[in-house]
Amino acid sequence: MILGAIDRVIEGLAAMARAHAALPMLARTHGQPASPTTLGKEFANFVHRLRRARERVAGVALTGKINGAVGNYNAHCAAYPGVDWEAFARRFVEALGLEFNPYTIQIEPHDCIAELADALARLNTVLIDLDRDLWGYVSLGYFRQRVAEAEVGSSTMPHKVNPIDFENSEGNLGVANALLRHMAEKLPISRWQRDLTDSTVLRNLGVALGHGLLGYESCLKGLGRLDADREHIGADLAENWGSARRGGADRDAPLRRGRRLRAAQGSHARQAAHAGRARRVHPHAADSRGRARAAAGDDAGGLHRARHRARAADLMRRAQRGGSATGGTDRR
Repeated sequence: MILGAIDRVIEGLAAMARAHAALPMLARTHGQPASPTTLGKEFANFVHRLRRARERVAGVALTGKINGAVGNYNAHCAAYPGVDWEAFARRFVEALGLEFNPYTIQIEPHDCIAELADALARLNTVLIDLDRDLWGYVSLGYFRQRVAEAEVGSSTMPHKVNPIDFENSEGNLGVANALLRHMAEKLPISRWQRDLTDSTVLRNLGVALGHGLLGYESCLKGLGRLDADREHIGADLAENWGSARRGGADRDAPLRRGRRLRAAQGSHARQAAHAGRARRVHPHAADSRGRARAAAGDDAGGLHRARHRARAADLMRRAQRGGSATGGTDRR
């Protein structure tokens, strides 16, 4: 049942990868526009990861044993000394489809269950990554979600459709992983030849698998409701064509803005210095011209400086917005 549900999710993703293999899309690194990719390739990434994780889950060998109170054949040999009890135990266990474990304490050490729990948790983590990516793409408008008849997209705002399937998937897989991770760490540990700490934990194995199954089914349901918005995806790529054409973010843009800003500030300073020298050399003429301009209501110099200051302030704001994207050392 678990492997079947996982297979259905992988098949759904593979179909999406094929359907959108040639659809260009703007990739994002660190949440910022990056180089182009294709929508199909991003689905194919998850197909490959999930197939590998699925192989790890399917490859876990479940082990079994049948022996005495502390893992030996003391009582068996005392009762029937002529029987090869280890060979008998091996035949019995392997007939059940299990791998025989010849060395145990009172209980089978649960190493195989811990291995299975860890493999499932790693697969679930890949699916949580997928759920969050698809949630983000829906938020960006890259996908439209089909609404079933008589279904409301939001309990309080029916004009929108919430990505609840991916949210439910993520939540259930998170609960499953909380239990599975604990089992992977706890179950191999038993004091000396037996304690009961494994018993209460094992009772929740079905709970963990159940939450995982709900997560797989919710993810698959969400995939079935997605329609790629090709127009919106293309428009987003076109708006960032400068970054896409250069094969990445325009790292020199903040530098160019800074150079323009410094040039504007330098020009303004030179004009102010020139005006100050003119006033010192011809104070009366400067005052007369100033009074004449003020009287005529045509102070061209003041208007020019006001425009220049506004332009410099605008460049400063643009440089600050662009410069914030260059922080840190890893800009990939």
